[in-house]
Amino acid sequence: MKFPVPHDVKAKTIPGTEGWERMYPYQYQFVTDDPTRNQYEKEMFWFYDGLHYPEPLYPFDTIWDEAWYLALSQYNNRIFMVPPVRGVDHRMINGYVYISPVPVKNPEEIGSRVPHFMERAGHYY
Repeated sequence: MKFPVPHDVKAKTIPGTEGWERMYPYQYQFVTDDPTRNQYEKEMFWFYDGLHYPEPLYPFDTIWDEAWYLALSQYNNRIFMVPPVRGVDHRMINGYVYISPVPVKNPEEIGSRVPHFMERAGHYY
């Protein structure tokens, strides 16, 4: 069994919601017109974030999502330097939020991040 690539999922448009994509910022949508980003999105593991967003997100409510996306990514990558991950990326389909961890792909970089993490957050663990 394989999880579907979000680009291949044809979002079922609910009658009356045609054009929902125009209400949300570009960076929240899965894209096919940018080959680099398209490849990045296909390589990631995306899952529906029903814990934080059990219902579709209203367009102006994306400010909440943008705030924790930025804060979590900065804390993971710059403040605590969590070794295997840089943060969490977000996308939307029909107003539903999908998230994916942004991994550190180089094993040597992961190793070099461990001492920084232990110095900054080791007392928690």
